[in-house]
Amino acid sequence: MISIFILMFFSIPHSVLTSSSFTKLQLPLNVIGPDSLAFDQQGRGPYTGVSDGRVLKYEGPTSGFTSFAHTSHYTNLVCFQDENVWFPRKLLSQLNHNKLLKSCLLAMKYRSKAVCDDTIDQNLGSVCGRPLGLGFNYQTGELYIVDAVSGLLVVGPGRGFATPLATSAEGVPFSLPDTLDVNQLTEKVYFTDASSVYGIREIIQAVGNNDATRRLLEYDPRTNQVTVLMRGLSGAVGAAVSGDGSFVLVTELFANRTQKFWLKGPKANTSEVLITFQGRPDNIKTTTNGTFWLAVNTGMFLLPTSPTGQGIDADGNVLRTMNFEAEYGSTLISEVQERGDACLNLYVGSLFASFVRVYTLNEIIEAVANNDATGRLLEYDPRTRRVTVLMRGLSGAAGTVVSRDGSFVLVSEFIANRTHKFWLRGPKAYTSELVFTFQGRPDNIRKTPKGDFCVVVNIGRSHLVATVPIGQRMNDYGNVLNTVNFEVEYGSTIISEVQGRGKEWLYVGSQDTSYVGVYTFRK
Repeated sequence: MISIFILMFFSIPHSVLTSSSFTKLQLPLNVIGPDSLAFDQQGRGPYTGVSDGRVLKYEGPTSGFTSFAHTSHYTNLVCFQDENVWFPRKLLSQLNHNKLLKSCLLAMKYRSKAVCDDTIDQNLGSVCGRPLGLGFNYQTGELYIVDAVSGLLVVGPGRGFATPLATSAEGVPFSLPDTLDVNQLTEKVYFTDASSVYGIREIIQAVGNNDATRRLLEYDPRTNQVTVLMRGLSGAVGAAVSGDGSFVLVTELFANRTQKFWLKGPKANTSEVLITFQGRPDNIKTTTNGTFWLAVNTGMFLLPTSPTGQGIDADGNVLRTMNFEAEYGSTLISEVQERGDACLNLYVGSLFASFVRVYTLNEIIEAVANNDATGRLLEYDPRTRRVTVLMRGLSGAAGTVVSRDGSFVLVSEFIANRTHKFWLRGPKAYTSELVFTFQGRPDNIRKTPKGDFCVVVNIGRSHLVATVPIGQRMNDYGNVLNTVNFEVEYGSTIISEVQGRGKEWLYVGSQDTSYVGVYTFRK
């Protein structure tokens, strides 16, 4: 029997499954420290605070990062013993000098571009500012900022100086405001004061002394009041509100853990330990699907051996881990933030880097790498418009097909390399059983006109890197009836479906090609 291979071209978008690729968003010359990242309601950005006191906005590969806001624009009242000190007439006219002592001057020291721009000198923080955590209120377009020196501030949709909102809570000044998140439902801002004793230049001492003077705080823009939610935290450096606003997660750098503080419900105003890490967690960010990403640095004190990102769910289960050691070496990372859908973009910030790193991942690859077992088999009834979960805990539920008599469903698991049978009726109704285990990774599965099944299997060394793409015909007992090898035509390209039409035709699909292949068998 001779097989003839025909290419049929359709308007199918080309997509390539790759484990990861990355780009570097370079900061302006001599600037470092993109500790935290934010995106506005249109998805533009990232915005980030840097070492010279500016908040920068990424405008694309041509313009790069440009200035968006500043957090430091005035200092304190300066007094002199000499009553004959001369003050500029213009300044005196702006001040109500009749109510001021002649020997005092309200120093309106606006941030100097000449002094501050492009500096990495932490001693200039009181003059230039040091913005760390950022978060947008999507309803108003305002960007909230916590500055290590100036406290909590906000800037409107336009560029310019940020307006101070708070520098203390319950009479205790902020020493190291570090991170924030905005509850988009209530517009309240949740932020941390990483220490009531140590400043940003004393972080090593804080670690060495296991400082536990940190607080989780809540700012209400309607009342302009700051409320202390938690005290005695050991290095409160990350905060993230859940999508439904029911709780906020706070990471403790020195205690190597994340706590959950309930905002509403029967546990409101109580906290519990969610997860403990092997390393030191930093910023935490919420994803669009209700999970969270944390930067975790493994090592002694602040000298990591492996900077990683860890994705967790609301119950503290680790969903995935990304190792950034190849790109960052032993450099601390401070934030991992997820953006995108089918192609996952991870934005990575670091207090010690001169760039923002963007990793583009395919989530299918990540699911395989992490042995994801959260897949489900579902049933939709068009009469009631209800969806019922038939099976849970599937490892990559990639293909499903109903038997010709409707008595069962076959579902393939490409991560577990197997096919299950779920009975829809009969004495085994609503139970499942293992039908067949493959040497490779099965994908879509289809019925043949005879009632058998065609399933794609990609045999490879690892993950989704196929060495031999094949199609197998099997009966409902899991017996393989015949096998077709597509390596000659597809090489090591992954194929996703083989469908038999008639006695002599096979249609072959692939996510990685711009065509549908058609095989015909002739005697």
